[in-house]
Amino acid sequence: MDKKTLWNAVIAELQLSISNANFQTWFKGKTDIVAWTDNQIEIGCNSTYTKDWLDQRYHGQLKSIIDRLTEQKTTLVFSVAKDLVGTAVAKSPKKFDDGTSSLFTEQKDLDAFQEKVSSANLNPTYTFETFIVGSSNQLAFAVAQAIAENPSKAYNPFFVYGGVGLGKTHLMHSIGHQSLKKTPSKIKVLYCTSESFTNEMIEAIQNRRTKEFRSKYRGVDILIIDDIQFIAGRETTQEEFFHTFNDLYANGKQIILSSDRPPADIAKLEERLRSRFEGGMIADIQQPDIDMREAILLSKIQRQNLDIPQEVIHYLAQTVSSSVRDLEGSLLRIVTQASLNNTSVSLELAKSFISQKQGRGVGVKLSPKEVVELICNYFNIRLTDLKGVSRVAKLVLPRQVTMYLLRKDLGLQFENIAQLLGKKDHTTVMHGVDKIDKNVEKSEKLRGLVEDIRSKMYN
Repeated sequence: MDKKTLWNAVIAELQLSISNANFQTWFKGKTDIVAWTDNQIEIGCNSTYTKDWLDQRYHGQLKSIIDRLTEQKTTLVFSVAKDLVGTAVAKSPKKFDDGTSSLFTEQKDLDAFQEKVSSANLNPTYTFETFIVGSSNQLAFAVAQAIAENPSKAYNPFFVYGGVGLGKTHLMHSIGHQSLKKTPSKIKVLYCTSESFTNEMIEAIQNRRTKEFRSKYRGVDILIIDDIQFIAGRETTQEEFFHTFNDLYANGKQIILSSDRPPADIAKLEERLRSRFEGGMIADIQQPDIDMREAILLSKIQRQNLDIPQEVIHYLAQTVSSSVRDLEGSLLRIVTQASLNNTSVSLELAKSFISQKQGRGVGVKLSPKEVVELICNYFNIRLTDLKGVSRVAKLVLPRQVTMYLLRKDLGLQFENIAQLLGKKDHTTVMHGVDKIDKNVEKSEKLRGLVEDIRSKMYN
């Protein structure tokens, strides 16, 4: 693979994973690979401003894509390329990073807003403008918009639930974005997962910094917590969140929570928290139907100016029904494969990809117990440790990978996996599967590890 082919493939992935406005502003015609020596890749930019921005904001994302495409660990350096100078970023952009009309007329104002988005931990592509509405999520969307227009006055708390990859996180981030757009200088938003909340709390207790921890989470106007079900069974975390919830609510601040199930179905959740979660608005997001899946793909393609045949869109909408995340991920892989092969996206390519994807489990000849044994041998750990409760990293990763492979490759139910691994509550398994599912696309090291184990399972 030469540097031109590599950069074309990188651009194809970026075009799907970032907003069109950001793609046009920072990448199209303004960047290129100018040198590739051994494991070092030099990315040329059209200006010093672009060079610094990409190094600060896109370094990790670019490295992840390039490492995966080159199948090696690379070092990225950024420079100003003479051939690209002259395509500078406009000083007064008319577009937001989500493609909507901007409320800001100066670059410094846009930078300040983007800094607020970053400090709030908001994904820049998760906005209302990029959220596809249908019968499966109409109520949740309407409630989210009402909250964004009038935080803490419309529905408080707002509890949204549904399966993995259906758009809960997207919708919650959208509320944060819209609220910041309205009054960026007057409102403070914070998004985090329940796992982050728990880990920060534990660290604060250990370092005697609980005052700073509480100030951070109780000093916001809108607190957004993802996957709240994972605090269930954690007494100290539930205690801390109970007081955080009460403080925010008493001071008229907005609380937004997501889960994979309604409050009534979260096992080991304290009753006082359950009653507070149920005291506001509860809305669910269901699996999208085929028409909505097609609309999601069309929206993605139109925003990124991609040339995808209608028959491919229809085929993907018909065959990929597990989640929106899986649907968009399949499109991304097909586009990347076409770019690497220097061909256009076709129905044949899509069918080949889906056939390989769906046929992955056919070659597995091992039983669930044999898979568990294989993983223990792979990581050189004891079965009792794999089934134990220790949270040390060298045991947590094998445990979660086991859960992931038993679910994804052998198709076991969460309850069956929990029973096999000696877990009393299958929510632990759901968390483990979701954790690997999210990180396997981001981490080349983790993806290589999972595929290495898979190769041993299938052979």
